[in-house]
Amino acid sequence: MSAPLKILFLEDRLSDLELLQRELRQAKIDFDACWAANECDYLAALDEFRPDLILADHSLPSYDGFAALDAARERRPDAPFIFVSGTMGEELAIEALHRGATDYVLKQRLDRVAPAVNRALLEAGNRRRRKEAEAALRDSEAKFCAFMEFLPGYAYIKDSSHRHLYVNPRLAQALGSQPEDCTGKTLAELWPGKADVSSTEIRHNDDLVLTTGKPASFEQPIQLRGEDQIHLSIAFPILRPGKEMLLGGICFDITERKHAEEALRQSQSLLRSLTARLNDLREEERKRISREIHDELGQ
Repeated sequence: MSAPLKILFLEDRLSDLELLQRELRQAKIDFDACWAANECDYLAALDEFRPDLILADHSLPSYDGFAALDAARERRPDAPFIFVSGTMGEELAIEALHRGATDYVLKQRLDRVAPAVNRALLEAGNRRRRKEAEAALRDSEAKFCAFMEFLPGYAYIKDSSHRHLYVNPRLAQALGSQPEDCTGKTLAELWPGKADVSSTEIRHNDDLVLTTGKPASFEQPIQLRGEDQIHLSIAFPILRPGKEMLLGGICFDITERKHAEEALRQSQSLLRSLTARLNDLREEERKRISREIHDELGQ
């Protein structure tokens, strides 16, 4: 069961307050009320009561409605603010909306209060969810950027035309560029005349992933910064319902590992040759000893 709505009423007439609260209860709006009739009580209620909604008269003997609106926007910016007044004209109502009021209702039409409250709460809920989604998106982007910045490899995202939508700083540095300057460019454009064969092979591998919609890994010889290197590329599709598929990829320089593997293979081959030669020598020595023993026995 949800908690009652906390409503702050700024109203100097008790009779108007009772009429207003009766309209809300008839609309089956569950709420806890806090009543303020002057500036001091109102400002204290903003800080202590912390209302979810504010219903305020515009014309008060000792306090201005717009001042109340400004205070609410400063102290409780997420709480909807609705003017309920009998003296607010059209020009004042428009100004109130421009200054941040959610809505206004004339006291002569209190039957419109409940719909205005429900509408304001719905809009406030949508704004809150949108802010939460934006905050979550910013947090996700920050984590993504931090991960990609310190990733010990190259990372990218491309569209189906092989144009980069994102490259991490390490890849941009390897290409002699800045990450933002790589956006919208293909690998051939970023590597003019330096990696024609390699970029063609990479494009072919990317097409394979985009066509099948399945991740794949490739070992790719490439020349980077004047050095012959071997990269392990892991490419994967990024599916987006209703939108074109994107391609993501991570590449790692495995040149040293491949050289170590080749050295290990050569060492193992040499060891096998030495072992075979040792076995041959043992066999030859065994045969020689056998011949000598045979000759001595024969004599």
